[in-house]
Amino acid sequence: MADDRLRVYIVEDHAAFSEKLAALLDNLPGVTVVGRADNVLTGLDRLRALHPDVSIMDVRLPPSSGFDLLAAVKCSTIPPVTVMMTGYADPEYRERSMALGADFFFEKATGLKDMLKAIKSLRDRKRLQVVTGVSTV
Repeated sequence: MADDRLRVYIVEDHAAFSEKLAALLDNLPGVTVVGRADNVLTGLDRLRALHPDVSIMDVRLPPSSGFDLLAAVKCSTIPPVTVMMTGYADPEYRERSMALGADFFFEKATGLKDMLKAIKSLRDRKRLQVVTGVSTV
């Protein structure tokens, strides 16, 4: 039987938040964090190599930005579902993320519960796809 675990990769330069997020996700049944990076260059390299189902990216990343990473990832043959997160309540960040193809956008301070709900929903859709053989994404 195919693996029905949702594979998530995190690109976040704030180490404490990245660790907390990875722990929360790893504690969700059916979800596994396959890796983490703290910058655009490593993140892009690992995303291309690992082909996760979901990529969670910070808007502000060295040496350029999460927007650059998002644009590069969305050019992939089969891009992951992309979740953009930020610690800044700036509507322009949301607008730019969505314009570049982000599937979800959440503020770190207020959107963590909603982000976890979205991850659970994606996990459930993947499980259904594995069981039925019908793509639901």
